[in-house]
Amino acid sequence: MAGPMNVGGVRGGEFPFPGPAESGPTGNRKSFGDVLSQALERADDRVTDASAAIADLANGQAASTHEVMIKVEEAHLALQWTIQLRNKALEAYQEIMRMPL
Repeated sequence: MAGPMNVGGVRGGEFPFPGPAESGPTGNRKSFGDVLSQALERADDRVTDASAAIADLANGQAASTHEVMIKVEEAHLALQWTIQLRNKALEAYQEIMRMPL
């Protein structure tokens, strides 16, 4: 569905941000570690795709500069998300270490 100015939304399931753990037909839920691992793999894939797109652009094989910039921005957002995730995990660890016994 296109938004204002005919700009489409982010395709579901392709961005590195994990969604809620979905329940399967057997009622099993994904663990936090599994969701986190999958999200980090998708972020890594974004960086790899962006690197390949930049190489194609440098070699003159890229179809569109616009598409290359989109891939680079997706990789940038994925890296920012990963950094924020690390920061939050570190803050949580430090908070736990400050708790009195």
